[in-house]
Amino acid sequence: MAFSTSEIEEIRLYLGFDRLFLASNPYLDSVLQAIQSTADHGSAPDSTTENLVRAKLQQVVAIDGYIFQILSEPTNIAVTEIPTGLTNNAVLKQDYKAALRALRKNGTDCIQAISIAVGLKPLRFYFYSDGQQGKASDFWPRFFVGQNR
Repeated sequence: MAFSTSEIEEIRLYLGFDRLFLASNPYLDSVLQAIQSTADHGSAPDSTTENLVRAKLQQVVAIDGYIFQILSEPTNIAVTEIPTGLTNNAVLKQDYKAALRALRKNGTDCIQAISIAVGLKPLRFYFYSDGQQGKASDFWPRFFVGQNR
């Protein structure tokens, strides 16, 4: 099944491509067409790569939703202790900063898998665009960053 317009826009968003310069850089759209199976007018013999991109895209969208949910509650910024009601007075600690770090890392890994499948370096770092985690290049492998460290 060919990529829908909304899926193409989501891939474009997470890889950092915008529609403004679509005419000057049509590579992403041509790659997304090429990884589709020949039944969908692509050049791949089957839809394995297309299904991989679609699965990783669904994971990124879910992670993005979880991050939005965490950040929408201002009380989620601090570590909170929730009483469990057990007889030993145990408490459940929720560390939302650690959860955000883990979600951003997992989201970045999924975007990395998409970018490897389509053969493009992301133009912008989606999950680390808020400046809270230092340089975004610290979270990408060296072959994405383009610098020797």
